[in-house]
Amino acid sequence: MSPSVLARVISGKLELDVKSLKVNPAKLENFKRHKVKDVDYPAVIRGDDKDLVLGTVVYNLSEEEIIKLDMFEGEEYERLVLDVLDIAESRQVKAGVYVWVDSQDRLLEEEWDFGYFVNHKMENWISDELKEMDKEAEARGGRFWDTTQCI
Repeated sequence: MSPSVLARVISGKLELDVKSLKVNPAKLENFKRHKVKDVDYPAVIRGDDKDLVLGTVVYNLSEEEIIKLDMFEGEEYERLVLDVLDIAESRQVKAGVYVWVDSQDRLLEEEWDFGYFVNHKMENWISDELKEMDKEAEARGGRFWDTTQCI
């Protein structure tokens, strides 16, 4: 998850509280990331030994922040505790990973591209101005904006 989207989900702000949270680049092996039909976000699914997903590992999330993330990810995903490689610290850690459990029929063959998301779609996920726009709401899969709604 992009740090900006993470901040938006857990606090309603655009920047993370770097005093309390630590975000490092991470690698998840034996999983892959696909595009999902008609939405901006990816699906992480089990793959084989040649597959990997690059992402982030976030330390020091509160229980309340994890609940917000669970609600944001919704029923399409299940949070599993998996081994990931913290690239910055060169060590394996246990982390909660949101793995796709919804219909495989919704997945496209293409790999989801984080760079494309950042450059072309992320504004839909972090901008206050887009709360009211139906097109962007559909692309967000109905995910909430107001962080007070989820607790």
